[in-house]
Amino acid sequence: MREENVEYLKYGSRRKKLKFTNEDGSGGRKMGRLFTGAVLVCALFCAVKAVHYLYTDPSFIVKNVKVEGNRLLTKDEVLNLAALPPKENIMKLNCRDAAKRVLSNPQVEKAEINRVFPSQIRIVIVERKPVAFAGRERAFQVDSRGALFPRFKAGDRPSSLAVTT
Repeated sequence: MREENVEYLKYGSRRKKLKFTNEDGSGGRKMGRLFTGAVLVCALFCAVKAVHYLYTDPSFIVKNVKVEGNRLLTKDEVLNLAALPPKENIMKLNCRDAAKRVLSNPQVEKAEINRVFPSQIRIVIVERKPVAFAGRERAFQVDSRGALFPRFKAGDRPSSLAVTT
């Protein structure tokens, strides 16, 4: 045994040897590994409980949906496009799929759907801005990138838009 790992306690006139190493000279590594394992198990248990809490606690049920950036589409039209399930947990919503559904409308150029904790969904859209009419009877609109999209409303014909045939 190495002398640097040994200390002595004094009890009156007697001295008692204190060991800081195991008999095999492992220096308490077994206890250290056991302690590390216990800490990891506790951390894993806490993580599982936290995820379970996020997915089951009623305070994370969607209570409010905020729609921003809509000028021509109404809030109800955007919500119908997003097809968000009612009274769904905010963590269970697939925001990427809902954004793709909103983008399926040709009037929408960009769509972003975010969770706002604890119970709100925020939908931000950018609608296409027409710069010209195209096609027979002006059935389509053209945006600045040249993308065609159907005319939004039958009576909608701003005089500032060019007409192409």
